Amino acid sequence: MNLPQFAVRRPYTVLMIFLAIFLIGLIAIFRLPIDLLPEIEPPVISVLVPYPGATASDVESDVVKYLEDQLSTVPNLDELNSLSKDNLGMVSCKFKWGTNLDVASNDVRDKVDLAKYDIKEHAPDSEEPILFKFSSATAPIMAITISAPSSWPQLYRIVDKKISDALKRTKGVGAVMIYGGLRRQIKVELDWQKIKAYNLAPSLIIQRLKEENLDFPLGRIKKGKRDYFLRIKKRFKTPQEIKNILITQYKGKPVYLKDIAEVSDDFEEEKMKGYCNGKETIILIAQKQSGENTVEVCNNIKKTLEKVKKFLPRDAEITIPMDGS
Repeated sequence: MNLPQFAVRRPYTVLMIFLAIFLIGLIAIFRLPIDLLPEIEPPVISVLVPYPGATASDVESDVVKYLEDQLSTVPNLDELNSLSKDNLGMVSCKFKWGTNLDVASNDVRDKVDLAKYDIKEHAPDSEEPILFKFSSATAPIMAITISAPSSWPQLYRIVDKKISDALKRTKGVGAVMIYGGLRRQIKVELDWQKIKAYNLAPSLIIQRLKEENLDFPLGRIKKGKRDYFLRIKKRFKTPQEIKNILITQYKGKPVYLKDIAEVSDDFEEEKMKGYCNGKETIILIAQKQSGENTVEVCNNIKKTLEKVKKFLPRDAEITIPMDGS
């Protein structure tokens, strides 16, 4: 008996089979992960080298040239591109499709290590090279803005300690980046006339600040069945602590930092500002973990935001200008 004959003779059996297939498909649709962009990993690895204060021509001759010389010999390399601009050099390695990027990353890292000797010789002020692999999984899935005009000076600290930490613990969230806001710093302004009067060098003052601003583990002590972990926690928290640092002795008398400098609680210079509806705002950019469902992660983030609203000032306003769900 062939298939057409079976279908004609047993129509109810065939109907049940097709209904079963339809139901299985219907269930599968609702369980399929939804994503705007499929997770792809193009065969490109970029090397970035920050070089503060350098012109584009200096970056080209002192940094990019040596990277190109070494990276041009990496196996399976298809294309090599470079970019030199003020303060930054970048070389991108495009590999053949199908290349194992984990192996390629190790090859690139080895070549960068070789180039570092020449770079440090010609550009001693350049920073450590940074390797970057692009993946669609690293693309932002949500942007969140938080503004609070009357509580603006304190807002960054609240967002950093309460909101950002809570979002990072949210299921499926890979990373959270913060842009904008006032970041606290304690400013020390030296009085040069007093420094000359005490015959002090600025390097000595910097060294004393480093010696007093400590936070690191000392080890472990085992006593019976208990382990005790030792740690020095002596980081500066207030301007008053810094003011009372002993810098040196002058003619038998102690010289404190407050005697030669003005110490104040201040904010860092803003390198980036964000605005939403005309109000200055802090921007949070969220990325998901690799393999996670974008819609589910975005919904989880929204639930977390509802829970952490209680930590924000009364005049705080949260908006979501970009939502990957």
